[in-house]
Amino acid sequence: MKFQVGKIMFCSECGEKLIAENQKFCHNCGTEVLATSKAT
Repeated sequence: MKFQVGKIMFCSECGEKLIAENQKFCHNCGTEVLATSKAT
């Protein structure tokens, strides 16, 4: 799971900033990133 602060995405497991908006796994901890952000 990922969460959004502005346009910066973070891993919900380790809090690492995600490099790519559409990346599938966290580069830091390897947790699968699920697209849960909503367009506002």
